[in-house]
Amino acid sequence: MRRLCLALLLLACGCLPHIPATVPPQLSHTPGAFVRLSESHFDAGSFRLDYPPAWRIIKTSTAAAAQLEVVFAAPSGSTITLTQVAAPAVDSDSPPHQQFIRLANGITLRLRLQTAPGDANFARQAQALIASIHS
Repeated sequence: MRRLCLALLLLACGCLPHIPATVPPQLSHTPGAFVRLSESHFDAGSFRLDYPPAWRIIKTSTAAAAQLEVVFAAPSGSTITLTQVAAPAVDSDSPPHQQFIRLANGITLRLRLQTAPGDANFARQAQALIASIHS
């Protein structure tokens, strides 16, 4: 019985080099808009910004989406959502936590801020992030 198991094991090992290796689809194609991150810089190609240390970056848009959408989340739970919009659809009835920025390259970003209860530092950090946005 041991010899039979050993023979089958050797036969299987001999066949392994003949099985073609394929790259899983998720590694050969990463969908969606290209972004580049470093310790404190975010680069979407069409716009760049600096974000505070310890903040998380969550890309919520998919490859099929017409707009790039990224959420910058503070450790407290407060967030800034940036959405690249096609046209400067500025509405006079826009909520106070939402604003639009038109960059020099013609890109328009919609910013939505959501402050977690008791987050005293968020306003200052959010203003610094918004001030750092450039094309």
